[in-house]
Amino acid sequence: MAMQLGNIQTNSKGGKYLPLRGQGGDPPTWKSEWLKAAKSFFLEVEDQLAAQLSEHSSRDQRIFGKFLQPEDVKQRMVSALKVSTRGTQFLKLKLHWEKVQLWGPAGEEIPRQPLDLQGCHCKLRVELRQVWLMTSQCGVLAEITDVMLQQQEPPKPSCPF
Repeated sequence: MAMQLGNIQTNSKGGKYLPLRGQGGDPPTWKSEWLKAAKSFFLEVEDQLAAQLSEHSSRDQRIFGKFLQPEDVKQRMVSALKVSTRGTQFLKLKLHWEKVQLWGPAGEEIPRQPLDLQGCHCKLRVELRQVWLMTSQCGVLAEITDVMLQQQEPPKPSCPF
């Protein structure tokens, strides 16, 4: 995926970040197939960004305060891929119910509403918005913009007895 880091910026709370842009100037996007989560894409993105941040830090000392090798940046990177206390892996993505567009299985628009998506298979459209920076950490802000449900209702649990 082609990505470029923008110039370092500061938000209203004093947090530093680098905007991410793809070809054409829009945020890079990722679209999934029917699945619960995909980790390989985010691992590749994080590796790619570690290399770009390392190269960028050689030109702009404000990012980390000094030049860092890609492996040093990787150690600071907070991954979007998380592991639950039960040992299952999941992706931590940002979702604003007021902004997300919901789609039904046939591509029909669903009115915005909070839904319990646990256990649902869905397709996602995710925008990689920015790389956030803190003193000893950095990471990718990935926001879900569209959700397409494979079925309207989440699957009902079945009794195991």
